[in-house]
Formats: sequence, C-alpha cells, structure tokens
Amino acid sequence: MNEDNTKYLNEKYPTFFNLSGDPLETLMCFGFSVGDGWFDIIDDLCQTIQTYLEIEKPEWLNPDNEYKFEVVQVKEKFGTLRFYPTFGDDFIFAVELLYEQCSGTICEMCGEPGSIRRGGWIQTLCDEHSEGREASTGQSEWSHQDKLLDTYLTTMESMVAEEE
Repeated sequence: MNEDNTKYLNEKYPTFFNLSGDPLETLMCFGFSVGDGWFDIIDDLCQTIQTYLEIEKPEWLNPDNEYKFEVVQVKEKFGTLRFYPTFGDDFIFAVELLYEQCSGTICEMCGEPGSIRRGGWIQTLCDEHSEGREASTGQSEWSHQDKLLDTYLTTMESMVAEEE
C-alpha cells in the first residue's frame, strides 16, 4: 500500500497500528502488505471494528490497557485479505471473515470488481490487471461462515437497538 494510504489509516486508527514497532511484536513495522485497491475495504473494516469497540469494549481502545486491540499484520494470502489482530471476539472475527470474503471480489491493485486468479501467485485482480490469467471458477469453503455471520448480524442489531 502506498505511503499516503498507510499514513491515512494510521492517523485515523491510531491505536490499531504500530508502524514503528519491534518486528518481534508486530509485523506492521513492514507496513500494509496489500495493494491500494483494498484501501477502502481495510478502512471500512477498521471503522466497523472501531465503532464496535467504542460501544461494546472501550477498554480495548485504551493504549494503557494490557489487553488493547492492535493489528499485528495486514496482508494478502491466497488472493484475499488477511487482517490479524492481537485478539478479538466472535463479532470481530465475523467482521474479519466478511471483509476477507469481500476482498475476493475486488481487484487488489485498483479497487474495481475482480476475481481470484491463479497462475503463479494467487491474487484477486480485474481483467485489466490480470495479465491474461483466467478467473477461478471454484468457490471457497468457509467452515465457520454461518455462525460468524449470525454473530455479526445479531451484534449489529443489538447495537442499533441500543442507539434508538
């Protein structure tokens, strides 16, 4: 990810990313290991988690708390986004899974609609960035998808109800 997008995310979510940390404690010192096309996905994911934490677990946002929420790595793996926090709960894991799945439909380079492409490195790319690689037609298996999605939806409904 480019410097401007990295700086934006780091400033918007100051407790999430330690870009100057010890590589034995966080891999964020190497930056975001994804293309700029996933910038919006990462921003939306972080905003969703931040809103949840502000309402449900504000202590996890306290930098002095032993158990503060921090992301230790953001990367692409097997064509989709991977977002690794120090810890989380079912809601956070459901949100991560949801955005991970979404990333498999968005070009990592430009943010346009894309498909997972095989042929060397597995990436999600649009036709323009595919370098001639055919789109994969297979569906991924998500073992905990239903349970995590139910947790996400239930938590979102209760958060909306509390605000009303």
